[in-house]
Amino acid sequence: MYVRTIIYVLLLLIIFTAGPSISSHSLTDTAKDRSLCNMLVVLDRAIINYYLNHSDLPEKLDQNILTIMGVENLETSSYTYQKINDRKYSLKANLSNNQQRESANSNVDLPLIEPESNIQKEK
Repeated sequence: MYVRTIIYVLLLLIIFTAGPSISSHSLTDTAKDRSLCNMLVVLDRAIINYYLNHSDLPEKLDQNILTIMGVENLETSSYTYQKINDRKYSLKANLSNNQQRESANSNVDLPLIEPESNIQKEK
């Protein structure tokens, strides 16, 4: 009984001291940011697959390109995409705390893909 009382008092102290820093707004932002980061990984992988299938990166991410990639109904306003050159791009997610999270393959040279006609000639 005495141990339970001490535990309850400690829990109440923790709740009251952390109360102002925990709000429904911050929890909502955290959940939204986590969702943005998860979709950043999906979008990054879709761009890599697009590059492997088309031997080129998309100029911009619009609904047509997203449909081709298989990532439909994605709100692109939370992401920043820029094609740097034929084999390099930058993809960032705009988080709620005015920070940006960069994708794993951003600013990385992708492997050079030779056209199939050159591969068939070598055989």
